[in-house]
Amino acid sequence: RALFTWLCLNIRYDMESYVNGQTEIGFSYTSKADFNRKMQAINNSIVNKTLKSRKAVCEGYAQTFKQVSEYLGIPCKLIGGYAKGEVSDINNPPKDENHAWNAVKIDNKWYLIDATWGAGHTNGRRWVAQFDDFYFFTNPDEFSLTHYPTEKEWLLTETSLTKKQFYSKPIYKKSFFLNRLKLISPKSGTIEVSTNNDITFLMSKIPENIHLYYVFRGDKY
Repeated sequence: RALFTWLCLNIRYDMESYVNGQTEIGFSYTSKADFNRKMQAINNSIVNKTLKSRKAVCEGYAQTFKQVSEYLGIPCKLIGGYAKGEVSDINNPPKDENHAWNAVKIDNKWYLIDATWGAGHTNGRRWVAQFDDFYFFTNPDEFSLTHYPTEKEWLLTETSLTKKQFYSKPIYKKSFFLNRLKLISPKSGTIEVSTNNDITFLMSKIPENIHLYYVFRGDKY
């Protein structure tokens, strides 16, 4: 938790690299050992740059968390995959991975963490630093609504969710989980109905002090 907190509070998201895209690294290798050695050198370079510049994109956060965890004797996995958080992401899966996070093994159990999302969030092309430990040891069932690993076993759930199904679901925000809300139906992020038909949402566990709103595309509020 100390490592997670330090990264979130001291490393800013590199919006310039995010907007402009990162430079791809190419290299040749003669054996698996040679490949592993060169990959380790690249990862070390990412970690060093993250700590010296105090800024990074998701890979910098995840690689740094992994390397320091290993120094501390904590088994750690860097997980590559996909994340969604905007309405435009629904039914619009990217071709390539767009995010990285970690899993750590404590007392023979794996836990999920995302230091990038714990450090803050983007607002257009601006980074808003805002510490959030919701993404430290997040419940896998909740984590899987916003994160989808390329290696499906790192969902850490019993679901057999596919990437296509992941991107077809609604967009969930942290406040949904913190208020312990539950969406029963519909489970699809895109709803098609006839003009004269009602749209019915079924939810449970709604606290008395919570107000629910709906908005149509083009409405200001």
